[in-house]
Amino acid sequence: MPRSPSQRVSIAGFSLVELLVAISVVAILATLILPVLGKAKSQSHQAVCISNLRRIGNAFSLYVHDAGAYPTTYGQWYPRLFPYLDIDSSKDISVTRPTVLRCPANKEHQWNSQKLSYGYNSFLGNNNSSATNPISLRPMSFSRPSQVILCGDVDNRLKAPNAIVNYNRTTGSPPGVTHNGRANLLYVDGHVEPKKPEEVTSQAGKYTTPILKMWGMYGYYAD
Repeated sequence: MPRSPSQRVSIAGFSLVELLVAISVVAILATLILPVLGKAKSQSHQAVCISNLRRIGNAFSLYVHDAGAYPTTYGQWYPRLFPYLDIDSSKDISVTRPTVLRCPANKEHQWNSQKLSYGYNSFLGNNNSSATNPISLRPMSFSRPSQVILCGDVDNRLKAPNAIVNYNRTTGSPPGVTHNGRANLLYVDGHVEPKKPEEVTSQAGKYTTPILKMWGMYGYYAD
């Protein structure tokens, strides 16, 4: 017995209603899966960033072991770590582009000291010093190494001079909001911890004692 046209359509492929249902199911699945994929990507970026900062922390330790103190010229901190990060120091970072100096979540990253992903705590550089009283900080200088910030994500929506990071959220170079509103921060003891910028910053000149201590400002790196 010959089949009717409607029977042939149902056998050969989907009906219009079935096709619409399938499209609706795919759309629903996409709305469920895409946020999960986005979260997984964000977590992957944060894991890479933490790994980068731990490597930088190890490089700082090796540098300090050899040099006897932390870098005092904060604008040139990262070239001093090149030998300890297996980076070719004979070439500019705009050429070598070492991934250890780039946070994959930082969309504003550029290969120069103005827009590098990570900044060095300027108070461990020369902001604790003066022309008449230069200070070189050593590991034994810190009474609370697990509480003093060494390096971390920079807010590259701003122009961070000399690849620094500090407490000043008004006119300075505060930590970024790179990882779901938080910055990964490397501490002197080598551990990395995500922090909201408001937890570690204040307005210019309005710092509290906890802020002084966590940035090692003006002698507050030691009790």
